Amino acid sequence: MNSANGHFLQHLPIRTSRLLLALGLLLFAAGFRFSDGSVLMAIANNLSIENPGFNELIQYNLDSPLKVLLLKLLPGDIISIGLVFGLLALSPVCGLLLSASAIGYLSLIAVFLTPALKIAVQNIGLGDGLVISLIVVACASRKPQVIGACFFLIGLWHPQQSFFIGLSYIAAQYCLLHRWSRHEYLAVLGSLGLAAVVFFLYKLLLGFDYHDRLDYLRTHLPQFIQRNLLYAPVAFAPFCGWLLLAPITIRGRGLLMLAWLLILAAAALATTDVTRVFTLISLPIVLIGAQNRRNPAPSAMKVLILCVLVQLIPAYSWSGLDYFMWPELYKDLCKWKHWCWPASA
Repeated sequence: MNSANGHFLQHLPIRTSRLLLALGLLLFAAGFRFSDGSVLMAIANNLSIENPGFNELIQYNLDSPLKVLLLKLLPGDIISIGLVFGLLALSPVCGLLLSASAIGYLSLIAVFLTPALKIAVQNIGLGDGLVISLIVVACASRKPQVIGACFFLIGLWHPQQSFFIGLSYIAAQYCLLHRWSRHEYLAVLGSLGLAAVVFFLYKLLLGFDYHDRLDYLRTHLPQFIQRNLLYAPVAFAPFCGWLLLAPITIRGRGLLMLAWLLILAAAALATTDVTRVFTLISLPIVLIGAQNRRNPAPSAMKVLILCVLVQLIPAYSWSGLDYFMWPELYKDLCKWKHWCWPASA
């Protein structure tokens, strides 16, 4: 690993064989789960909003113009959709191949010291792996055009979450690295603004109304907010572990950063996927914080402990605590292609 990029991992004996073993254990422990398959099929096959595939609870998938465009380009069968979205979920792994670069370094942080890859493979139909990869590239780059392109795509894939992701990027640059780059910040805000315009036009051109994320939250928030508060310590535990490695001072810009983290926590608690949402919208803070050399590099033992804990702590989502998703993958295979054993299952 390039020593210029190895602040948090510089004490670890990272070898390809060990990296592959760790990656295999991570994916095995997390398990895979497809999600929202029926609505993805409905979109890919140009079905009417009245079709049963467009269940009111999952119509929010239409909030993603880039996802809808991708589905329109795919064959309308579950195998093609599953393979493409499976590759998207695993896309953050590609950054590990660039171990001597900033992208490789930040990919290691995202994959092993946050639940990012775990939540991507446990929610394959959401395509979060693409967003995670774009955040990694944006945080590794110093070129405004690259940063702007990444946030434009994020804004088209996750219009609502992109606002928090973009402000997390700016807040982390300003508060943690004490950087003020007008060109970079304008690239982020301009790209998100352009994506918002595209999103607005996209909704106008759809020609029908659907139950979007805000409608869903207004309708169902009272049902899950109490449970979210109960499990909040589990959902936020991985990030709190990160703060032990990269502490934030409670004064000056550090205090501003902590205030923003409270806003992110509140936003995540207002959703049904607390761990997933908080991980995504706070990921720029983790990745930019990993480049902050004002903090001393933690010991290898502390990094390894955090890595193990992050992967052992279950994600908290709409289905509760997500421990081991292989049975869910089996149910999906059985549901979509009748690959059940025994045959009567």
